Amino acid sequence: MAEIGLVKKSSGPLASYAELRRRVRETLLWGQQRIEEERVRTYWDTGWWVKEHILLNRLRARYGEEVLRKLSRDEGVSESVLDRCKQFAEKFPRLFPKPISAARQKSLLSSYPASKNDIKTQLTWSHFRTLLPLEDDKLRLRLARRAERHGWTVQELEARIKSLRKSLPQPRSPLSGRAFLKPKKGELFTYRIIEDGGVLALDQGFAKYWNLSPGEAKRFLEGDIVRKLPGREMEKLEGGGKSLLYTYEADVTRVVDADTIWMKIYLEGRQRAPWVKEKLRLRDIDAAEIKTPEGRAAKKFVEDQVRNKRILITTTKPDKWDRYLSDVFLISESGEELYLNNLLLENGHARIKTDWSLEDWEA
Repeated sequence: MAEIGLVKKSSGPLASYAELRRRVRETLLWGQQRIEEERVRTYWDTGWWVKEHILLNRLRARYGEEVLRKLSRDEGVSESVLDRCKQFAEKFPRLFPKPISAARQKSLLSSYPASKNDIKTQLTWSHFRTLLPLEDDKLRLRLARRAERHGWTVQELEARIKSLRKSLPQPRSPLSGRAFLKPKKGELFTYRIIEDGGVLALDQGFAKYWNLSPGEAKRFLEGDIVRKLPGREMEKLEGGGKSLLYTYEADVTRVVDADTIWMKIYLEGRQRAPWVKEKLRLRDIDAAEIKTPEGRAAKKFVEDQVRNKRILITTTKPDKWDRYLSDVFLISESGEELYLNNLLLENGHARIKTDWSLEDWEA
């Protein structure tokens, strides 16, 4: 018996080069289509298994993050790919039936009941990746159906999404004449020299200090702004001001709510000690309470935005409450930089707020 899926060989010689070309073209197109269909199915099934496993262990704090890291390490698959697969199954739950035994999947695909929310799998993985960042479930499904129906290319789909975003009204803060914040961003590896008990020290922020060596103490004065790159000697920045300070690489450890985030902060860069963990409040914005639907949507927006991004933060500390406010910058793999504080304002998930109270840090 011939293997399923193989093109039946011609019983006679090919009549002409034109016939050869036609058959090769058909075979290549058919093969590429099958490969893409299997890719979409494979990613969806993978995401479904991950999603269900995390759901069964939902009472274990931060288990989702841990299991993705463990799977990535054990199976040699990028953590970002696994997370994207999970999002795929969550945001397109009716793309395929639930993956069960391999023997039954083929029959289920043909008998699965149709729904107005179903999306055919003629769309490629690149189409779905383009649709995943959309937060509005109805809009995401509507665009997917239209892309499939009209045969949009990925570029055409991206253009439709970009056009829709431009047409959305830009929110303005009810408490301020400004719509957005002016970012505060310093420079990495930039610190200040302080004097304590007659000894000069490097102020790295977050109450972490390193005494200067005798040789360094001869070269610097209290108040100097310096740059200390990993593995290199410290140098004074002529004309450097305080606006350059307290800027670090960081990792998000937990999003408490849309404007409150626990961070692991690397004081001398990601590859070196020391690091600290701090709960930061995003500067000058206020999101809805986490107990409300708006608050939960805003938290999910932040979780989606920080995922798979390199994170830079610049911190400030209000004198009254001795807590840290932060400007958070997200850098994608392509190098695009996004300012999280303003992203929340732009997408209607927060308002501008400058009147702080102690309760603002008690979440």
